[in-house]
Amino acid sequence: MNGRREADIMTKITANRIKSLLDSGAEGFAAVLLFGPDRGLAREYRNALVAAVVDDPGDPFRVAELAAKQIKNEPARFWDEVMAQSLMGGRRTVIVRDCADGVTATLKPFLAEPAGDALVVLEAGELAPRSSLRKAFESAKTAAAVGCYPDDGRNLIAVIRETLADHGLKPTSAAETYLAERLGNDRQVTRMELEKLALYCQGQSDVSLDDAESSVGDASLSTLDAVVDSALTGRVVALERGLDRAFAEGNNAIALLRILFRRLDRLELVRAQVDQGQNLEAAIKALRPPVNFKRVDTFRTQIRIWSRSMLARGREIALEAEIAGKSSGGLPETMVSRAFLRLAQAARRDRQRKPRQKDFS
Repeated sequence: MNGRREADIMTKITANRIKSLLDSGAEGFAAVLLFGPDRGLAREYRNALVAAVVDDPGDPFRVAELAAKQIKNEPARFWDEVMAQSLMGGRRTVIVRDCADGVTATLKPFLAEPAGDALVVLEAGELAPRSSLRKAFESAKTAAAVGCYPDDGRNLIAVIRETLADHGLKPTSAAETYLAERLGNDRQVTRMELEKLALYCQGQSDVSLDDAESSVGDASLSTLDAVVDSALTGRVVALERGLDRAFAEGNNAIALLRILFRRLDRLELVRAQVDQGQNLEAAIKALRPPVNFKRVDTFRTQIRIWSRSMLARGREIALEAEIAGKSSGGLPETMVSRAFLRLAQAARRDRQRKPRQKDFS
């Protein structure tokens, strides 16, 4: 392996190992594959890897960039780059953009017996588990595969807090909730919005809800929220229009599912408390993070529609769509749209029945 020691960690990098991989510049690895729907996160990871290896990421003698089409059509070009030596010394990096299974044939010999000392960083979009490129990286001792998926839950909150803390800022609970609802589909967009917010709050120590609302746009979230709301309240026609708009605006189907999962989690929690006899309004107010005041009416309506058994089935439908979307060679938008329509039809059927007011004392 030309003096490169074999890495002693899994080649399919888990979330808790990503930081050490980035900080070390992927020490012990010849190549890293960054794949998944969050292109902004992939770019952030790529930049971190390059910065850990090269003092000046703008140095053309130590950083080379290739398109996947180039190494597919001209394999010799790839080998020339990975074997090249920097005139000033130091390890080089070779970035390959827009990768897919078409480059697997070129990469396999390199992964089996790396040449040179360069770190190769490949950027790809979504790759199904059966993808030949993904399999090659996950099975190679000389390579690492890192999934790049939209931030959600605690991870998104951590990104918000960390980015604002770098500017000496701390969001209030209401501001944090507002930001978590509006960010997360693309790490780069999330960072840009938070940087803009930090500039807006320059000279302050806290970020209020008013600050967040004034700085961070929510056009994209409004579209995605409208899709989820239409599905969970049984508005089929509005849902179809909303799905068309969401995908036309470039929103990711898997990211849309993650928003749905978050909503189902919160609905399940409140619904369980209501079924145990707690007052609906008290159960909603007890949620942490709290429901944004602008969304309370919609959330209340959805609680009235969805029973615990319906919510359980709704989660099954969403999970089936996510698994099918990730494993299919086709467009996941098709599976996700079908899942949302099934949810909307279930909600519409329930709304046509007589309301069960006794459930909401």
